[in-house]
Order: sequence, then C-alpha cells, then structure tokens
Amino acid sequence: MKSRFLWIAMAVGALRLAGAAPDPERWREVEDQLDWNCPGLAEVKAAPAAERPTALLRYYQRRFPFQPLPPGALRADLRRVADEALAHRFKIREAAPSYRGEHPNFDWDTNPQTDPGWLWNFHRHQYWRPLAIAWRATGDERYFREWAAELNSWVDHMFKPGMEDHPGWRDLEVALRLIVWQKRFQEMVGSAPMDERTLVNFLFAYRRQAEMIAGLPPVPDCKLGNFQVTQQYGLLDFALGMPEFRQAVPFREQAVERLRHYQTVVMLPDGVINELIPGYHSVNLDSFLKCREKCAAAGLGHLFGSEYDDSLQRSITAIMLWSHPDGHQMMAGDTFDFDRNPDRMKRYLAGFPHREDWRYFATRGREGRAPEALEFALNDSGYYGMRSDWTPQGTCLLMKNSTDPRGFFHNHRDNMTFEFSWRGRRLVVDSGAYVYNGNPQWRQKFRGSAAHATVTLDGRDNAARGRLLFQTRAPGVQVTALENRPAPGLLHRRIFFLVKGNYPVILDLLSGTAGGELRAHFQLLPGAARLESERNRMVSDNLTIQGDGSGTVAAEEGFISYQYGVKTARPAFAFVKPKAAGAGQYFATLLLPGEPPEEGTIRLVRPLSGDGIVRNSLELNIAGRGMRLDFDLDRQTVKLAPVKVSD
Repeated sequence: MKSRFLWIAMAVGALRLAGAAPDPERWREVEDQLDWNCPGLAEVKAAPAAERPTALLRYYQRRFPFQPLPPGALRADLRRVADEALAHRFKIREAAPSYRGEHPNFDWDTNPQTDPGWLWNFHRHQYWRPLAIAWRATGDERYFREWAAELNSWVDHMFKPGMEDHPGWRDLEVALRLIVWQKRFQEMVGSAPMDERTLVNFLFAYRRQAEMIAGLPPVPDCKLGNFQVTQQYGLLDFALGMPEFRQAVPFREQAVERLRHYQTVVMLPDGVINELIPGYHSVNLDSFLKCREKCAAAGLGHLFGSEYDDSLQRSITAIMLWSHPDGHQMMAGDTFDFDRNPDRMKRYLAGFPHREDWRYFATRGREGRAPEALEFALNDSGYYGMRSDWTPQGTCLLMKNSTDPRGFFHNHRDNMTFEFSWRGRRLVVDSGAYVYNGNPQWRQKFRGSAAHATVTLDGRDNAARGRLLFQTRAPGVQVTALENRPAPGLLHRRIFFLVKGNYPVILDLLSGTAGGELRAHFQLLPGAARLESERNRMVSDNLTIQGDGSGTVAAEEGFISYQYGVKTARPAFAFVKPKAAGAGQYFATLLLPGEPPEEGTIRLVRPLSGDGIVRNSLELNIAGRGMRLDFDLDRQTVKLAPVKVSD
C-alpha cells in the first residue's frame, strides 16, 4: 500500500514535458473547430486567449482523470514491447525483424521489409498500448515521455507539405488510428506530465484524420468490405469520444447511417461477412458490435435497431458453428490460428444473455443448452459442418464451398476444402495465409487450390461457383453433398459422409467435357508421416488417409501458417488419376483416426457409366467391420448397412 501511495505522489509531482508550448497555427485550427457551446467548455472559453490551451488541458484531465493500474497488469510480453519502444525497436509482427528508429527524429518512412504491410502496421501505433500500460502500472515516466515523443514526432512529420501520398495515409491506417488514438488519449491525458503541445498536436491530428474519413466518397455496394466498415467505426469513435468538436454530430450521423447500410451488404443473410473467411468475419463482427455498444453507452442505442441485432446474432452464431470442439476456428482463407472462440462468446453473451446455445459453447458444456442440430449449412457463405455431438471431446467435420464472383483478396481458391477433429483434437487443418504482400510466390503457394484439401485439374486454381446439393442423415451416417464448377467443362460433386460419428468418407465425382490430370490434395499436421504408395495411402501417428486403390499417389510440398509471416513444413500428398474428355472420374477416400490409426479400405462398387454418377455404393472395411454406403444424389438419400468382409 505504501508503494502505491508513493507511486501516485510521484505521478502527481512529475515534471511537465519541456518545450510544452503548442504550435500556434495548429492551436488556432483546434480552437476554431471546437463547439464552444459544449457543456464544460465555458471555463475554457472564459480564460484569457493565451491561457486557453492550459484551460483545455485541465478540462480533459478532469474528464479523463489518471487511473493507475496494479503492477500485475504489466505482463511480461507487454513490458518487453514497451521496453523495446524505449530503445526505439519496433517488432511489428513476430516474424519480422525489429526496426531501430532514431530519437527524437523517428524515421516514419523506411520499410525494412519488402512487404508494404510492415509500414502500414507501423503507422497503426499498436505499440502505444504497452507504453500506456507500463506507465500506468509502474509510474516510470520514461514510458509516458516515449509515447508523447512518438506522437509529437509523428504529427510533425506526417503533416508536412508533400506527405499526402505517404503509405501511412492509407484509408485503413487512418481509420485504425482513430480507434487506437482515442483509447490512448483517454488513458494518458490525465497524467501529470501531459503538456499543452502534446494535447494540441493530438487534437489537431485526430480531428484532421476524422475529417479525412468523413470526406471519403461513398463506395458502391459491390465493393464494400472490411476497409469501409473500419472507416466508419473509426469515425464513430471520434464522434462519440470528442463531442467538443463541431463536427461530432454530423460525423456520428454519417457513421451510423453508413454502418447500418454496410451491415446489410457486408453481412450476408446467413450472418457471414462477404469476404467469406472466419478471420475477417470476426474483425467485422466486432466492429459492428462495438459500434452498437458504444452508442448504447452514450444513450444512443436506439440509433441501430432490431434488424441490426438480428444480423449480429446470426454472425455470432456462425463463429460457434465453424469452431472445432477445442475452440479453434476453421483456418479457411486469410485466417490464422485462434483457439479462444469460447472466451469470445462469453463477451458476446453480455449483449445477448438469452442465447443458451452460446453459453453452452462458451462454458464448454458446463452451463447453457447444447445446440440441437448436429449439422449446419450457411448457404450464403458456403460453410457446412457435421458433428458427433457438441462436447469438447466430439468429432467434427467442417467444409467450405463458396460462390465468390468478386474474388475477394482475403479469400483463397479453396472450394471443397475441409477440416477434421476427432475426439476433440484437430487432425486436418487448412493451410492459413503466411503473407499478404511483398512475396507473390509464397502468396500464391498458400492461396492456390493445391495448398488446400481440394481436387485440381492440370494444377490450375479452381473457380468458386459452389452450392449445397443437400444435407441428410440416416442411422449411423450424416451426409453433406456439395457441388462446384471449378473449371470450364468440369463439374465436381464432393459428398462428405461422417460414419458412426467417427470416420469421414469423401467421394469426389467429376464429370464434363474437360480432360486432364486430376489431383485430390491432402495435407496433414506437421510431424512424421509416411507415404505408402503400394497401399494407396498416407499414414501419420494419429491419422491414415486411405485411397480407393486406383490411380497413383504422389508426395507434394506442404506448409501451414499459424501466424502471419511464419510457415512450417508439413506432410502433403495427392491421389492422382487421369480424366478423359467427356468421361467421368472419381476419388473415394476414407479417413481413419486413432492412436495408432485403424486399418481400412474403401471402394466404389459400380462404375460411373450410366447412372453410376448419381446412384452408387461404397464398400468400407474399417478394422475388420464391413459396411456399405448406398446413396442416390437425385433422391437425396443414403443408407448405411453392415456387410460381410470379403476374404
């Protein structure tokens, strides 16, 4: 307790920053843009002209008084980032090297990498959060002074003439700074060392950036995406956080109007964002949700409405549906590894406490009520799934088969890909993203169809023209039948069976006028695996992927990226078959999980000629147990029956 009082006294008694006088022109602009009728500004207005910056600082310090944090709030990882910032080393991404700037004239222009994303991220100032936490938790004034020096340096540099085309002025970075800066300002302005120069630089630059976003022309619906959502989120943050400015109300009205419209476009009817990937889905969902929450906290919750909330609920439910039993989300498209979806759901429950199915997922079955359906179909976005149950130890098969005529940047050429969990453990996971920019070869390697559990023709990427044929179930088997037209003259139907809630069976039926080499690609998790060509399979310590015995099997180069800029090699292979023009072809694949995996075989009973392409049977042998899967794609029926295993 004594040390805590000592820290507070030290904060109150700290010296003000040297050179605290604000830039006169910037102050005049701030003064001109303030709404002097705003409650609380009367005292500032009444102050002598020369004392108004100081009076305004006192106003904001009363509005946002300093709030110290307990020492435990400064985690080791946050302290590391804050201490590196003191030495002017900035690690923007874990895989990127640290960059050393020079003090006090920081280099805001040099990119130490070929990836332009490094400089974009550098200008988002995310490293200011650790500095703020370190200052509030320790009382070490170096952290405050570093934050203030960086802010002042950035404003002085970026508002010089001729900087209009600087990468730091990309619309997305401006919008993200509107969000980041607001939080840091509220945490730091109440500090005793805060001075008039830093205050005015902040207000000047913050309002200017809000004006930039507000002045962006409307974007056609067909081009709306996460950039535009973030822009209006940032604008709303300015409007709600800075009611002292005359533009606050019109900016708020614009942001709310556009956000309500954007939600109807960016969120598809099934709740998934139009970029069709889990990672950016969560980003957009959180933006829409936080805007609603911020308005509600300001007594303006009525500005949104019930339809907005209904869409939010569908969007949140999608996260639950495409999560594995262990809480990881499907890594489709530009999505990185994230296993805290149950924790995220707890936060969503605060706004929608009646959702007992979310509560069950959030508490891993300890509370709430399990969702009733064991299959799901998000038809607008093309996500599907089948489960044995909703427990954390369940088996789960997740699939993607979208329609993407726009070709979103963050979406991959991955139609028909899937992920698989067995008894709560992920065994098949998509490849992730690795990089966005700066390395087109690796970008294509991760984004291309061959990097995913797909079927390709002559190594070409697949088009995304997917649809659901049907989902059904019968005793002992669940079925999801999908269709895609990946290339001119090629029709691909992939039927997923989950047998006995334990064994995925995949049947690929390919037809049409196109001919060439077909490859059914598969990837395992990093680790040891062996390719057994003579037995038409690949075997790891917990999964065997068994082919139907026809065609050949070929090793491939495989990688997975759990975080940006970091890739790990992993086993990959493909079943290979020729397809004659105008003829049909198939792959029948059986996944056998276990430690060690069970033995098994699979074969298609009838040839694909005649009606064999839509009505056929699969014979399975799993650890000596014979089964026959009869299916009819036209009638959308399936039957699983035991059969005698052939000698």
